Amino acid sequence: MRKGFTIVEVAISIFIILIAVIGVYSAFAVVVILASDNSNKFMASYLAQEGIEIVRNIRDSNWVLGQEEWNAGFVDRDQGIEVDYLTRSGNEIQPWIGDGNYLNIDVRGFYSYDTGPESKFKRKITIKHMSQESGGAMLVSVEVTWQKNATILSHQEPAGACGELNCVKMEEYMYDWY
Repeated sequence: MRKGFTIVEVAISIFIILIAVIGVYSAFAVVVILASDNSNKFMASYLAQEGIEIVRNIRDSNWVLGQEEWNAGFVDRDQGIEVDYLTRSGNEIQPWIGDGNYLNIDVRGFYSYDTGPESKFKRKITIKHMSQESGGAMLVSVEVTWQKNATILSHQEPAGACGELNCVKMEEYMYDWY
């Protein structure tokens, strides 16, 4: 009767342990990448909401300043605009040109087009003017995009989606409230 393990038994044991360790490591890597994707989606959602709030603030400022048109500065903006909280009037709204500019993040954590290092996010705001029958409302659409890191889970992009980019889209109708 022999005591101990043969070389074959040791090799099989090492192989089983190796498979278990690789499986745990692979699962951990997937969790880290998915968490990063969720973080990007979360930040993009906030940036999209901020885009809508910026347009709302400009609309409200037009009213407070006694502008004749509540939607002054948003004429012919169907091609898209770039605007941040440093922009105070419709004259400072920049048109969306080409692929657009990346938002920068400053030392305080604020996103703008002026100061700080470049972030991974782009924000495009489009304004579509509705008919007078609908009260002359504006449809404000905000699209925040960023480059895809890696594709872990393969899925088909729906028609009209951002393609090679990740994106978050939000829309809201704004009305002349005075």
